Amino acid sequence: MADIIVMLENAMDEYLNLVKANKEDLEVVVYPSPRVLFGTYCSVNKGKVIAAPFSLGNITIASLCEDDESFIIYNGHKMHFDASDLNGRKEEIFSIHGLLRGILAKLYIDKDITLPKFNIYVRKADGLVDDLLAYMLVDTLNRLFLKNNLKEDELLSIVNYACSHYAYVGCDDYLLNVIHSKSLVLLDYNLERKDSLCPISDNLERFDTYMININHHYLDSKLEPHQKMLEVAKAYGKNNLRELNYTDFVNAPTFLKLDSRLILNAQHYYDEQRSIEDILKELAKNNVSPFLSSLRHSAMTSFSYLNVIHPDTYVLQTLNNLNSFENAGAALIGDEQNGYIILMALKEKDKEVVDYVNYYLANNHLELVINNTGIIEVMNPTKKDDRKDVKVEEIKPIEEEKTVEKKAKAKKEKGYFKEYA
Repeated sequence: MADIIVMLENAMDEYLNLVKANKEDLEVVVYPSPRVLFGTYCSVNKGKVIAAPFSLGNITIASLCEDDESFIIYNGHKMHFDASDLNGRKEEIFSIHGLLRGILAKLYIDKDITLPKFNIYVRKADGLVDDLLAYMLVDTLNRLFLKNNLKEDELLSIVNYACSHYAYVGCDDYLLNVIHSKSLVLLDYNLERKDSLCPISDNLERFDTYMININHHYLDSKLEPHQKMLEVAKAYGKNNLRELNYTDFVNAPTFLKLDSRLILNAQHYYDEQRSIEDILKELAKNNVSPFLSSLRHSAMTSFSYLNVIHPDTYVLQTLNNLNSFENAGAALIGDEQNGYIILMALKEKDKEVVDYVNYYLANNHLELVINNTGIIEVMNPTKKDDRKDVKVEEIKPIEEEKTVEKKAKAKKEKGYFKEYA
C-alpha cells in the first residue's frame, strides 16, 4: 500500500505539472491487472485458464479541460487529442488514441452522449495497449461524467467496440471479469461470463511471481493457433475442442487424416487442460511442484507445437534459461502485441532465479502480487450535479427497435463518424 501511495502522489504531481486542473476536481482511480498465469490459447476453444488480478499500480487521472486543448498523458508521454472527432484513423490502430476515440464513438452511438473536452492521464505498468487499457479509460470517464451509471455489461460492450473497430487489439471480456475477483481464480470459458469465475484458495505466497515483458516482434500470431484448434474440432463435427473428448480425438479415424501441425496445435490445448486439473488437485494437497513442471511443459509446446516463438531469439533463450532452474517454471502467455512471460519460483529456494531476473531482466520485469481490494476510486470531483460547465445529456436506453449496427450506420450516413477498413 505504501508503494501505491507514493505512485499516486507522483502521478498527481506529474498530472498537475502537465495540464491545468484544480486538484479537487480530479477523478483518480487505481486498477488491478487481470492476467493469465496458465492456459494460453485455450479461451477460443472454451477451455479453462488460471488467472488472477495483480497489483501493478495502474492509475488513471481525468478532469475537464480548462482551455481548448485536450491531452492524453500515457506513461509520461503528453499527446494532443481531438475529442470532438469521432472518425477512426488507420494510424491509431494499436494506440491509446484509437481506444479513446472508439469509446467516445460508442457512447455517442448507444447513448447520444457527446462528452465535454477533458484531459486524461494513464500510468500502466506493463505498457501494453490492450483491452484492460480500454476498460480503464471508459470506466474512468463513466465515473467522471456519467455518475457511474453504466452497468458492467455496457462497459464491456464499449471496450469490445473500441478494441475491434478502432484499435484492433482484441477484447477478452471473460478475463476482464477477473478485475473484480480479488483472488486466484479458475476461469471457465465454457460457462456464461457471470458464472465463469471459481475462486482458488491459494494466494501464491509460496512463490515469487513475475511478469516479464518481451519484444513482441519475436513472437508470431499469424500462425493462428486458435483457428487451427477450431479447424480440428470442426473436422470432428464439433464447435470447439472443449466438446471433443481427448480419447475420441486420438482414436477416431479422423485423426489419421489431419495434418501433423493441426494435431500438435490441438495437443497443446489438451496438455494445458490436463495440467490445470493436475495443478488444482495438487494445490489442494499443498503441493506446488505441478505448477512449475506445467509451466515448463507449456513453454516447450508453445515453441515446438505452436511455433509462435521465432527460433534463435532472446525470448526462447530467456524461457530456456529460466526453466533450467530447479525451483522455477516459466511459460509464454499470448503472442504478438500482448505476449509476456510468466515466471514462478519457490521462495527461499530461488536466490539464483531472483539474481538472474534482477541482473539480466532488470528493466523488463514486474513483480506480481494478487490484488485483494479491487478497483479503488481514490478521489472524485465533489458536487458533480452542481457543475454548470458540464452539459451531458441524460443516459438513454438503446432503442429496442434498432440494433447498435443500424444506429451506427444511420449516424455514419449523417456524417457524424465513420469506421475504417
